[in-house]
Amino acid sequence: MHYFDLSTPSFPYYVEANQDVFFKGERHIDRKNFEFFDFIFVTKGALFLTEENQSYTVSANQGLILAPLLHHFSHLPVSEETHFYWIHFQTTGTWSIHQQPNRTLQNQLIIPNFFELPHPEMLLQLFERLCSLSPIITDNQIIEREIILLQLLKILVTNVAEDSSSRISDIAHDAAALINSKFASSISVQSIANELNFHPTYISRCMKKIYGISTKQYIQELRMNHAQSLLKSSNHSIEAVSLMSGFSSLSFFSKSFTKHMGLSPKEFRNHYRF
Repeated sequence: MHYFDLSTPSFPYYVEANQDVFFKGERHIDRKNFEFFDFIFVTKGALFLTEENQSYTVSANQGLILAPLLHHFSHLPVSEETHFYWIHFQTTGTWSIHQQPNRTLQNQLIIPNFFELPHPEMLLQLFERLCSLSPIITDNQIIEREIILLQLLKILVTNVAEDSSSRISDIAHDAAALINSKFASSISVQSIANELNFHPTYISRCMKKIYGISTKQYIQELRMNHAQSLLKSSNHSIEAVSLMSGFSSLSFFSKSFTKHMGLSPKEFRNHYRF
């Protein structure tokens, strides 16, 4: 997940909005150089969207904001009937993208690009009202649609504020659970990031905040602990122990183990056997 950092004033302004239904096999439009933010919220089914080289599965009660001027496309067609709302908006102010919320000034609006709302009732009501205002025919409706856009963004901002601490914990625990189940395979920091749909640096920061060590260190610690247990309690060869503990080669395992424990794998085994 990333975060948009929009300077204020001026505030984002409305361009257009609607709702769509895709049926099995249909895809979102493939486009480059689209000049507006594209705010999508799915109510049924799932969209499979890629922005540049980052892929997202946007399921019911989840939303995604695509940035202007980047390449957006469906990496998979929808597999079932899928309903979603969308709104295009823009800002005349400056904006940037960060890996995590990074408030340095008071006049910053920080919005997540990918989010989930367990209770989206208010957001759905706003989208419905917004869609009913097209085409615009009165000055009051022109003002109302701008107010609704800001109300929609306020929901996201509030969600980020309430969610930030629990989100960090959830991400760290999800990463740890993934590592615990797959450490003996070729799991990597990047593969964890791909599975959890967050940048690897952000996941490592979450891990460090909750567990005191980075993702890479967590993997290494778990593999070392498993190797120690096998060396103490099994008759597997040292090469087998290295493979069963997730190391790619015996030489790398021996070097890493010796550096970590101060003893070679053979010396460690002999120390606990005799």
